[in-house]
Amino acid sequence: MKDNKELVILAGKGGGGGGGSEHGIPSGGSAGQLLGKASSTDYDASWVDNNTFKVTFTFSYDPPDYELSISCDKTLEEISAAYASGKLVYAINGENTFLLEVIDTEDGTCTFTAINDEHVVSVYMPVGSDEWQYSDYHVEKRPDTVQSSNTSITVAVSVNTKYKYGTLTALTISSVPAIGDFMIIFTSGSTATVLTVPNDLHMPDGFAVEANMRYEINVSDGYAACMGWSTT
Repeated sequence: MKDNKELVILAGKGGGGGGGSEHGIPSGGSAGQLLGKASSTDYDASWVDNNTFKVTFTFSYDPPDYELSISCDKTLEEISAAYASGKLVYAINGENTFLLEVIDTEDGTCTFTAINDEHVVSVYMPVGSDEWQYSDYHVEKRPDTVQSSNTSITVAVSVNTKYKYGTLTALTISSVPAIGDFMIIFTSGSTATVLTVPNDLHMPDGFAVEANMRYEINVSDGYAACMGWSTT
């Protein structure tokens, strides 16, 4: 590895190489091209055009005010030309990878966006400006969904997860996180579902599962709110 995580491929002596290539690498090619498989045959490779265009942003906080400044190794014209030629235009900064989202060189607008866990991060050049700017928006992460067609379920729940089940004869919640949210949805059939919960899951006083009901149990920090609807 070298130079800001760029990958260097070292090819050992191969067992051939398509078209009489040396060490499994074909002759020819031009600057900027990449090595790609020409067929499923071992060592059959050829040079192909690089359909990507990399932009590198550098963030710095300069004294005396230590305000963020952003520099870019490509001009807006170079970015626009690469985009117009059909290349996949992307940018990097540290661990973030940004994809080009909007570009309009007539008014100077250009936006790169990265989605990072629960954040949408943008580097953009607004209308009428020649300086790059930065924004970071927190977004609520969509919950993961777990589904099962089993009629008897035992589950150790995880935060930020929705558990969606059909008609159950038994539901055993073996453990719950002390902090965080989750949801369980299930149907109680003609015979009421047997619900078993751990001591640290606090259910509403007097709650009991009834027959022929669809239930939604929402839990936050170990405390449950239960809703039910008749299925008959």
